[in-house]
Amino acid sequence: MSDKFGLKIGIEGEKEFKNSIRDINNSFKLLKSEMNLVVFEFSKQENSMSSLSSKSEVLSKQVTLQREKIELLKEALKNATESFGENDRRTQAWAEKLNNAEADLNKMENTLTEYKSKIDETNTPLEKLTTKISEQENELKSLQTEYKNVVLEQGKNSAEAKELADQIKNLNGDIKENKEIGRAHV
Repeated sequence: MSDKFGLKIGIEGEKEFKNSIRDINNSFKLLKSEMNLVVFEFSKQENSMSSLSSKSEVLSKQVTLQREKIELLKEALKNATESFGENDRRTQAWAEKLNNAEADLNKMENTLTEYKSKIDETNTPLEKLTTKISEQENELKSLQTEYKNVVLEQGKNSAEAKELADQIKNLNGDIKENKEIGRAHV
């Protein structure tokens, strides 16, 4: 009797996992059609910034969806292993699907890395400088917050507060210098 109960739970669980995987695969079809549209729209500008950004955006969605699919497949494999045993054909089928999904994720992530690398390459020096200034400004805000917290906790004359003040002063100088370079080339 308990074997039949375990089998029933395994089969019902497997059906739910299959339905969830089907839903994810349907979402993949939609994203694939979005990617086809992007490729078509930028067919003559394959490596333009707009094309690479659009492709990267769609591929990022696919990577997220693929990670969800992998988590679901891991649960399905665990369920099948517990219900049917490791050597059952259904369990092995789930293991194969999981392996293929992980391989697909690796391919997607490699392609995404390539797109991001190409985007970095196509940035003009001015765009790179603008990005650097933005990063420096974010770092400055973070240092200023940290400085305020240290001053409240340890006082303005503490060694840590003085060190942070020096870092803020140096970073402000770097930002000012980079902004002057940017203005000179506009």
